[in-house]
Amino acid sequence: MNISKPLTEKQLKEGDLIPKGIYSFQVINAEESISKAGNDMIKILIKIWMDDGRERTIYDYLLESMEFKLGHFAEVTGLLDQYKNNNLNANDCIGKTGSVKIGIQSDKNGEYPDKNSIIDYIHKPQGSMSHPAAMKPLPVVKDDLDGDIPF
Repeated sequence: MNISKPLTEKQLKEGDLIPKGIYSFQVINAEESISKAGNDMIKILIKIWMDDGRERTIYDYLLESMEFKLGHFAEVTGLLDQYKNNNLNANDCIGKTGSVKIGIQSDKNGEYPDKNSIIDYIHKPQGSMSHPAAMKPLPVVKDDLDGDIPF
């Protein structure tokens, strides 16, 4: 095989990473769990739509000890009432959508490759797409046959 332009080691490591930025997401799975420290948490699997239409999945962990992220998740996904009433559960999260800020986390010891992490759940900035490219709504089709016949 003749490889015209081999990737650098850095490109190979970053190949599966979602670039830092803001993306649309949907929760595709959620389950109640216990953290290593013994605290209640919700483990969620979210689908991210990249600007080029590709999809990726990433796990996140909603813990009470990470108040800002948990509260922002509830606010962005419309679950603020459940959050305020201490009644947010995993089933409430499934199917919820919003925007998320993605970062890249490096292993301080260099033992593991870089990985994506969710920095925060946010409201979409003004002027951003209302739906990711992969989720464009269907166009509105007018039915011209419903009006009066002009003759």
